[in-house]
Amino acid sequence: MFLAKEKTRAAFTIIELVVVITISLLLVAAAIPLFTSRARTQEIEKEAWQVSSFVGRAKNYASYPEYASFDPVFEPTAYRVKRIDATDLRIFRVASSGETPIGEDLFLTRSTISNFSDIDFNVYAGVYSSPNPREIQLQLNKDHAKTARVIVINPGEISVAVP
Repeated sequence: MFLAKEKTRAAFTIIELVVVITISLLLVAAAIPLFTSRARTQEIEKEAWQVSSFVGRAKNYASYPEYASFDPVFEPTAYRVKRIDATDLRIFRVASSGETPIGEDLFLTRSTISNFSDIDFNVYAGVYSSPNPREIQLQLNKDHAKTARVIVINPGEISVAVP
């Protein structure tokens, strides 16, 4: 007598599929906070680099004032970056007669400026005029724990720090 071999199927049971899908969902749920945290860090970092670039533009105007000065009577002695409000920075020409805006504004959309004092660059030297470093602190609107700093040190070196 010959015994018939049983046919076996190579398939997954419904229980095995449910277990695998559950484990996959748990892994995805655990990874989501990591991705959102990194995305917020990138947002504040992007705005910090925009501020750095804006401050660098004022430094360039001071280094080459003939390209930035539109009024031949107004002889600037410095170019100043000022905070207008929590999300707005503006560049001014400074002379003995006062200061006038040159039409350069930076509006931040994702963060606010929490610490800032005016930054002056001397004309033709293009150097930052204070011996003490200036620090611009930014704080992300969505997540106040996310911060960045733009640091200006003498002679006008600009750096960005994102913790």
